[in-house]
Amino acid sequence: MAIQKMSESEESPKLCGVCGDKALGKNFCALSCESCKAFFRRNASNYHKMKCYYGEKCEINLETRTVCRKCRLKKCFAIGMRKEWILNDEEKEVRKRKIQNNRHKRVSNNHNNECRIVDKIDESTNSSYTPSMFANSNDISDKMDILEMIGNGNKNNVITVNAESLSTQIIEMQTNMTEETDISVEAYRKALELEMAVIPMARPLTSGRFNETESMRFTELISVTEVFRTPIPKCTSQVCNFTDAVTVLMSKCDEEVREVVKAFKQLNAFRTLCQSDQILLLKYSAIQMICMRAVVCYDDDTEHWSIPLDDDNSTLVQLKFLKGYEKDLYSPMKRFLCVMGKEYDSDETILDLMTAIVLFGPEHPDLIHKEAIKLQQQVYMYLLQRYLQMKYGSECVAKCKFIRLMNGLSYANKLHQKYIVHFLDAIPSDISPLLNEICDRRPQPKAITFTLG
Repeated sequence: MAIQKMSESEESPKLCGVCGDKALGKNFCALSCESCKAFFRRNASNYHKMKCYYGEKCEINLETRTVCRKCRLKKCFAIGMRKEWILNDEEKEVRKRKIQNNRHKRVSNNHNNECRIVDKIDESTNSSYTPSMFANSNDISDKMDILEMIGNGNKNNVITVNAESLSTQIIEMQTNMTEETDISVEAYRKALELEMAVIPMARPLTSGRFNETESMRFTELISVTEVFRTPIPKCTSQVCNFTDAVTVLMSKCDEEVREVVKAFKQLNAFRTLCQSDQILLLKYSAIQMICMRAVVCYDDDTEHWSIPLDDDNSTLVQLKFLKGYEKDLYSPMKRFLCVMGKEYDSDETILDLMTAIVLFGPEHPDLIHKEAIKLQQQVYMYLLQRYLQMKYGSECVAKCKFIRLMNGLSYANKLHQKYIVHFLDAIPSDISPLLNEICDRRPQPKAITFTLG
């Protein structure tokens, strides 16, 4: 009987002792999921700096684990996670050299070109933490030379699709969409280019979970974008007019732009680009990212945003105030928020992946390494599609959802170019020097044009 019980126990799924999510092994001496492992590594030494606004009695589970950092970390310690198991910089460097040496030996003995590509991208995508399939392992690498990979003959990763063939397949895809949707040709184009591209990742043996390479890229991104996952505090005020609404929105926009810059400077795929490309990508994608993520704090029923002012207070900003601008920003913004709110399914992981897709937009004419940037965009598009397959359990549903999300990005880009750029340009220049830089405008006493009623 004892042996039988042991067998049943071994076959039962392993669950994270912190949040209850699926765990693949022990991390820092305790059974935990990848998310809690990464969270513990980043925050283990900061417990005394954290605050709990709910009496340190928060229930931590899969849904609430991002609400209170202090209670989550407290539970990490409670299940036996040990911060002394976290490697310091010197130990990480030693481990990094060992792994790189072993990898070079494997590559030298491998004559299969596809395997060499997988090894290269595997080497390049080690972030500041590793997936839980590497139990008790720590950080390996902090640099990815994607430009070298492109230069060494892998330019076919970025596919140029024949226009006639693409048009034919777009019509076929439009016919196969089961719901009445207004999908742009650009959304179909991106989906088809992804289908035909050679992504430098080993195709998974099973669609039920990420493979090693996918997991490392995915967990690195989630770690970087966690800065955007802040709880919305209680609403204690309400904006009453157009001018105040602009002031609040622009102040928040300025703050979010700084968070975007700070966050993505930690992403390996971004850090290895030249400084000129980094500046252009951030400059021309930051506002679009912020508009897209604004869906999280938007209530479609009441048509208002809940804008956090500090850790304890937020204010309501009604969408109708945008009617005061001389161009009709209200209607396209409402449509975008409605569409995006429906498609992202209240899943911020989807927004995280889409944020990376927006960041690596290769369309700007002044970019130097467009192929490398487009490859990175396709990697995150691929990861989004893989995530959707696992989320919905159906490849067909995942592809339809993916196309709709790409359509949302296409609409967001048009919204940004046609309306938001002009809106920002009309704002008084003393509101934000950072927004002046993004909008390429010189400081001038220019007041925003608006109408009453």
